[in-house]
Amino acid sequence: MEAKYEGKTRTKNGDNMNILIPIDKAKNVFKRLVYNIRHSWLIEYIFGGAVVYGLIYKAKCWLFRPYTTLKPRTMGHTWADKSALLPHMMFEIFCKFIEEECYVTDDYKIGEKCWIRFEGISGKHMITVNGKKKWVWTEMAEIYKWWKEEYVPFWNGVHPKMIAIENDIEKYGQIKGTDWFVKVEGEKYLQFRPTYSNKKLHDKASIRYWKMEQDMEDKLNEMMKRMVDIHQYMWT
Repeated sequence: MEAKYEGKTRTKNGDNMNILIPIDKAKNVFKRLVYNIRHSWLIEYIFGGAVVYGLIYKAKCWLFRPYTTLKPRTMGHTWADKSALLPHMMFEIFCKFIEEECYVTDDYKIGEKCWIRFEGISGKHMITVNGKKKWVWTEMAEIYKWWKEEYVPFWNGVHPKMIAIENDIEKYGQIKGTDWFVKVEGEKYLQFRPTYSNKKLHDKASIRYWKMEQDMEDKLNEMMKRMVDIHQYMWT
């Protein structure tokens, strides 16, 4: 196979010398030079060799899309107990994954285009929950649906069951009444002495409200643990 050459002329010790360089070799040398420049430590630091740790990439993320900075959409910007912030932050990360990666449907099901469903056909994405085997995507959908339909309305005070209980408490609750009584050395203090339209039903409603709070918190702990068990499937 005949090689292609490119002729060049230079002067050495006053004599003209023709130097023949293969074109293919010249191209390889040029490509290698470009590669070395692009992958030098300085260029990689400024621009990012794989566009990962580059200064420009970091600045872009910091200014426009801070991937590791999240705020729970279910909470405001004011102070909150860390005991409340922790589950809301965990579920914010979980919900973002479901909504951005899993093509979730309006009825809280994982879309067929989600990669977990494609790879799950091989049987690799199955887990055991409460002694029963199930697909990972069905577990994700169940946790996601519970958070959206149960806990968030409960947290916002608009859960239908909670509203019904509150109505009963108000219906059978306190009827304002005051009374004077002597406490110390003849001085009178105003004391609120509540009366009830039906104290028995009022107390029952109050117990139902307290039990609902306890049940919801117990379920929250369970769902957080179940979420941790499947976190290794949440890569993107």
